[in-house]
Amino acid sequence: MCRLIAYTDPEGNERRFEYDAAGHLTARINPEGGTYRYIYDDEGRLQPRSTNWATRSPTTTTWTPA
Repeated sequence: MCRLIAYTDPEGNERRFEYDAAGHLTARINPEGGTYRYIYDDEGRLQPRSTNWATRSPTTTTWTPA
């Protein structure tokens, strides 16, 4: 599987990406070290996301399907 593991923008800021064995995106790390975490259920559905910013307290984002 080809997956994007890092991206550097024209200003030199690197963003990194992590995946699980099934190929689901599990983390996105921004240049400042803040991390978006993605969690999936047993059927591969995206679950509420936990965010841990380097400069802020952890928060959790939830949503309801339309």
